[in-house]
Amino acid sequence: MNHLLSTNALPAPEPVEPDLSALPVNADRRKGAELVTRFYFPVSPRTIERWRLPSRVVGGKAIYSTAALLAYARGKMNAAPVIMSGSASKAA
Repeated sequence: MNHLLSTNALPAPEPVEPDLSALPVNADRRKGAELVTRFYFPVSPRTIERWRLPSRVVGGKAIYSTAALLAYARGKMNAAPVIMSGSASKAA
C-alpha cells in the first residue's frame, strides 16, 4: 500500500473553470449534462435529474441555474478521492 502514498505521484489535473458569462444563464437537463461533461466529468441528463438542485419547470422541462449546476459538479469533483491507476511496482 505504500505506493499509494508515494511523493512522486503527480496531482490530478485541475478542471478548467468555466466562464459563466459565456454560458447560458439557465439550462435544461440535456444542456446541463453537456456542460458538466465538457468542464468536469461525463454525466447523463438522468444523472442531473437525480442531483438535489433547485429547478423551475417551464414548458414541462426542469430548468436549472447554470451556476448552481456547475458549482454542484465542481463540489463532486473536489470531493472525489485521487487514486493512482496502473499496476503497483514491486519494491526491491
